[in-house]
Amino acid sequence: MKRQSRGGLDDDALEALVRRASETEAGGERMAAVAALKAMRMRQRAAHVLCNYVRAGAHPAWRATAAGVLGYHKAASVFLELQEGLLAHGQQERDRVVAKTIAFALRGTPRVLALLDHGQAGVVAEAVLGAPLSEAGWTALLGRVFEGVDGEVEALILRRVQAERGAARQVAPFLMRADFPEARGDPTPRVFRLFGVLPQADLFAALTGAEEEIQRTYKEIWPGIRRRERTRALMKIFEDRVRNDGASEALIEALIERIVVDDGFYARYLRFVRSLLRTLDAEGTDVVVDRVVRIADEVNREEIARLAEFLVTLTRAMPAAGQRVLEVLGRWEAVLPGVQVKAFHARLGTGFFRNSSDLQKKESRT
Repeated sequence: MKRQSRGGLDDDALEALVRRASETEAGGERMAAVAALKAMRMRQRAAHVLCNYVRAGAHPAWRATAAGVLGYHKAASVFLELQEGLLAHGQQERDRVVAKTIAFALRGTPRVLALLDHGQAGVVAEAVLGAPLSEAGWTALLGRVFEGVDGEVEALILRRVQAERGAARQVAPFLMRADFPEARGDPTPRVFRLFGVLPQADLFAALTGAEEEIQRTYKEIWPGIRRRERTRALMKIFEDRVRNDGASEALIEALIERIVVDDGFYARYLRFVRSLLRTLDAEGTDVVVDRVVRIADEVNREEIARLAEFLVTLTRAMPAAGQRVLEVLGRWEAVLPGVQVKAFHARLGTGFFRNSSDLQKKESRT
């Protein structure tokens, strides 16, 4: 007596459907077989029959179709015992189409990550598309970028990263922790390309947050000097990326808001703030001043003081913004009377404040 899947097909009937669906001619029987395989209710017995057919089917087209049916029904995610066998078949399969379809059958499972190292680019590409974005999945995908893959596969990984919301929160800790052996070459160009697909504001928050997380979590195994060197290197690449692409308004807002809410941020990242401001063009500089003016109406005296110091840094980086900054600081005299604002002015040097009342008094006395 022939064994039947609970879906109503015996083993021979299921295999016959696979063979008919594998025909090269787009006839009525083939289309009917394809429709029947898609419509079938995938049961455990049928999944095992198809998995065995992936391994032992006499024709590559049959094996590919069986794997495709498993992938269509996501059988490997339901019947976990299929995963090891499918992975073994995928690693041993010589036919490129079959191997690629096996990778499709493993999509969304942890085992597909092992196929990221496959020797065939098509299989690797399918594994990239099907990689689960778990912690292990992120590590595997990003690791492949820095281990070296061909341009098409790297581009596919970057598109996958770009499409994932919150990707920067995965990328930044990886880059802070990862080892980059010299044998793999300079990682800087790859980091630069990776940063190019991430939202600037998200990446800014993730990079600054990652450094602090590494400091707390990896204090014993990640020496402070190494941590600082890695942070500076990543920040430098980020600055270069912003200089290349232009600063987004979201990045400018994120920077200003961080300075307002975090009283220690400005001191910790002063070098970064200065470098980032030097990447701005005239339009970006205006956006900065406009945003500072808007947010100043909503913050307290200490926060306004930090904003004033930030504007001083802006004028040093972009002297053309000086007149607008002077006007803004002048309006804040009531909040920051006398000493503080004058101290900010003095840091700029008298050459800038040619219209300030203090300088005019000095000139009249001389």
